[in-house]
Amino acid sequence: LNSSRASLRRVHGKDMADAVSEEWEEFKDLGNEAFKAKQFTTAVQHFTKAIELKPGYHVLHSNRAGAYANLGKWRESLQDAEKCIELNKDFAKGYGRKGAAHEAMGDLENAKAAYAAGLAVDPNQQTIKLSLSAVESKMAARAAARERGGTEAIGADSPPMLNYAIVSAAIFYILPVLGSRIGFYGYRVCVILSAFKYARALYQKYGISRAVLQEMGKIMQDDNAHYLVLSLVLVPWRPVPFVIIPMVTYSVGAMVPIMATQLDQFPSFMRGFLQPKVEFMAGPEGQMLIMAFASTSEVMAAVTLTLSLFTGLRNIGILFIYLKFLSWRYDSSEWTKRAVWQLRDKAGEYAHHRYAPKVVGLVYEKIKQLIGAYYSRKDAKEKKAS
Repeated sequence: LNSSRASLRRVHGKDMADAVSEEWEEFKDLGNEAFKAKQFTTAVQHFTKAIELKPGYHVLHSNRAGAYANLGKWRESLQDAEKCIELNKDFAKGYGRKGAAHEAMGDLENAKAAYAAGLAVDPNQQTIKLSLSAVESKMAARAAARERGGTEAIGADSPPMLNYAIVSAAIFYILPVLGSRIGFYGYRVCVILSAFKYARALYQKYGISRAVLQEMGKIMQDDNAHYLVLSLVLVPWRPVPFVIIPMVTYSVGAMVPIMATQLDQFPSFMRGFLQPKVEFMAGPEGQMLIMAFASTSEVMAAVTLTLSLFTGLRNIGILFIYLKFLSWRYDSSEWTKRAVWQLRDKAGEYAHHRYAPKVVGLVYEKIKQLIGAYYSRKDAKEKKAS
């Protein structure tokens, strides 16, 4: 009788184990299906249930890390990636997940280390190779920018989906294929998301405290602070199309290194067209071109705003604010300085052209003297204060 009971318990235990095994695998399959359908919140829920039933399986943590990543929840993704590596140090994909999380949060050094560790485990992981290359390009762009006295693309460490949204909203405004009303909302969304991006960057860098508020002068030297002020001013203002171009350009600069790691997800006909262009723009030279174009756009927006006064005075308020913004940019960015100098030289050529009226040359020289006097007084004040 006792042996019969023991036999029944063994059979019953085996049936229970089989049932649990089937259940976690079912949740895993449901999670994979939801992931493929881009229902990432649902995928997280299914992977979580699978982990509860089979807590030591590294693949489940890797899968949930991927779902969290697509939701922009990078800290949760990093935790799952680290747990995956803890459970199986020979699973290269776990290192790829860890590197992606570090990269998205702006920690390029640790991202590079994670990708390199993944390739040490499996040198044939093409996705990790591309990710490592993109991170190295970002790091090279940062180093080159520092050497040239400039900065990296503003907002480069912001969440990828935020930059995608900013660029998409701008496209709806610049190319109003869905009508002017949708285009107007696209402009508003672009400006509001930009303000959120810069505010988020400042919060991550400085936090919020009384000590920080007392150092407002230092904060106002930050590129993100310049663009936060501009975007907040633009929110209630009537649309001024060319003023958003630098913000959108910096978002593109932040997007392309991410796109370079995701090209294998595009259809083959698109991949063939996009790959050389995206990989070039994601590299150091491409990132330099993006920053040069953005800084040139900053200066040309001031010129366009000034010229718009000939058709009416409705932009005079935003012009004064924008000129203040441009003076901040001139003080903090070598790229903007170069753009101003190039414009000055080109304007001088036209003002003193043999076919230009003499009065144009006189006006140009007077404006140049006034600007020079303004910066001389400003420099004198700063030296006196220091």
